[in-house]
Amino acid sequence: MLQIVVGLFETYDGILLGKRKFRKSKPYCGYIDLPGGRVEPGESLDEAIKREWHEETNLKIKIMSLVEKWDYTGNKRNAKDAQIHLYRIEECEGEISFTSDISGLIFVPKQQMKDLKLTPWTRHFLREYLK
Repeated sequence: MLQIVVGLFETYDGILLGKRKFRKSKPYCGYIDLPGGRVEPGESLDEAIKREWHEETNLKIKIMSLVEKWDYTGNKRNAKDAQIHLYRIEECEGEISFTSDISGLIFVPKQQMKDLKLTPWTRHFLREYLK
């Protein structure tokens, strides 16, 4: 089963989200997602979120905590079964810029989340977080 890590970072401007690039091999292209990605072989979850977060946002995590794990069952959009780990990013440093598998980053206010085309795991985590 795939191991995935994603990070939730919130400021007074909202929650940092990215738009997934269009790639044939990637599920949910064009959807809005929490920054993150796959855990590499031999890598811990903590190492993976730091690496993926930096790859996708150009930010270095200083303080974080593992908040939740969710088992996702793949579907017809090329998504495979995965265990997705949500990290709360408390503090990071650097200048935001997008790279890797996303085509843009934006801080979205909580009240605007319901209007977005979110990946299933992002929708799940944000629904729990926003309760």
